[in-house]
Amino acid sequence: MWSPPWAQFSFPFLRRARANPIKQNCERVRAEDKKPGWKKLSVRVRRADLKVRARAGYYEGPPQEEKQQIKEEIETALNSPFDYTAVPLGVQWSAAKEAGPDGKRKIAFMFVMAPGVAKLEETDNNHLSLEFAAVAKDAKGLPMGAFSKAVQGHLAAAMAENIKTQGVRFPGAMELLSGEYTMIFAVRDNIR
Repeated sequence: MWSPPWAQFSFPFLRRARANPIKQNCERVRAEDKKPGWKKLSVRVRRADLKVRARAGYYEGPPQEEKQQIKEEIETALNSPFDYTAVPLGVQWSAAKEAGPDGKRKIAFMFVMAPGVAKLEETDNNHLSLEFAAVAKDAKGLPMGAFSKAVQGHLAAAMAENIKTQGVRFPGAMELLSGEYTMIFAVRDNIR
């Protein structure tokens, strides 16, 4: 199963599995198995002293358009109770602007990605593709404000070198009524 670049879990049993690899034989997937639906899964081992714990299968959904998949992955990250840490991200705050006639204040922030974190597709004219998102939730967990922006393009050599050495800084803002909020930030690097 594909794991989004910004969603990477770290479980102890996965680390142990990587530390003690076991040779495995994998069969090729038949063309008729590429259709959406339930896929049976069978795991066998040659050693009698090993105990296998595996699911009986998995569900493969229909293929999605890339834009829809990206949107769903960002929404999942913003609504998840887990902190995803695959793409290191910092946030810097600016002072809030005075409240306007509607009682809302403009809250400005800066997404900060360290040097070497954002991937550039050098074979495609330094192609960069990032999705930035943020949501402010009230005490009940309801969204009270949101920010979302996609950045994509082919960079000049000097700009690509600057991103490699200086990292990425991207501004964002949202308008919120005075109050206490939980802020959740996400970035998705679309270059794989």
